Amino acid sequence: NTQATSRNFVWTYESPWVISSLNFSYQPSQLLQIGIGSSETQQGLSHLQIVRLLPQETRFAVVDDVSLTSQVSKLMWVPDFSGRCPNILATASDCLRIWNCDGKVKLESSLLHDPSGGPASYLNSLDWNFVDPKIIGTASKDKTCIIWDIERRTPLKQIQAHNQEVNDFAFAENPNIFSTVGSDCSVRVFDLRNLEECSVIYQNKQMNPYKKVSWNKIDPDTLAVVSSHSPEVELFDVRMPGSPVVTLKRHEKPVTSMAWAPNSNCYICTGGRDNAVYIWELKYKTGEVTEPYMMYKAYSDINAVVWNEIYQDCIAIAFENCLQ
Repeated sequence: NTQATSRNFVWTYESPWVISSLNFSYQPSQLLQIGIGSSETQQGLSHLQIVRLLPQETRFAVVDDVSLTSQVSKLMWVPDFSGRCPNILATASDCLRIWNCDGKVKLESSLLHDPSGGPASYLNSLDWNFVDPKIIGTASKDKTCIIWDIERRTPLKQIQAHNQEVNDFAFAENPNIFSTVGSDCSVRVFDLRNLEECSVIYQNKQMNPYKKVSWNKIDPDTLAVVSSHSPEVELFDVRMPGSPVVTLKRHEKPVTSMAWAPNSNCYICTGGRDNAVYIWELKYKTGEVTEPYMMYKAYSDINAVVWNEIYQDCIAIAFENCLQ
């Protein structure tokens, strides 16, 4: 279904399959182009689909659709705000794939850090370095993080990041700094200039594995994390490790996704299995925050939220087979 419905500036696209991940393009000519990754279908396949919102026509147009044999855990467009780079997209699954999306979607490269390609080498997440777009970091089930040079198609660094699988990876505003979270229930910060050491920002004493980490690109000291079965979002100041400075408490079921506002250090959007999407205002707040700034209710569990970096009043969410 490529038709969109418009109500209070809400557009809905219904995909043929359950949507598990999504991301806006950063290029000036493609600002309302969205990459969508699907859950595995009954045939054992997953899909990568590119759609474009046509607001004046109140509909989405499907640009292209390709099949994969492994579910996409995360996808991300090249952070190119100038439009000088090729229109490329990265996906994390059984390997790191780079796709050229100028016209029809074409696979440019498949990057494997483990030639055996076993289940332990599956990539749980990725993040693109906004300062140096040829650099991508990935988080793997085999307890490692890999820093890739996608132009040379080779790993630059591979580090044993956690004692159990690494669930998420996020670069800070400083291109040398990144954070990871893992099933060993820890939040860690690394510096590319000295990978022999890392800072353990927090160790979850409830032994609840952390699943998501997101760094505030405006405030270089603040990151947000989500654990696997928790309805709370914890915010940390990396200068004061040991405990969260803010805890967001309003979701009634586990939080599944989050996205910082691209133009502010005090707004964050969260989505959860309670069908709720909240925008939180964090200015001057510490401790527990229970009242969101704005809210929206979908029809099912929220699988993903993403904030448009250019149209900064535009947020996309995914639930079941719907993109809104």
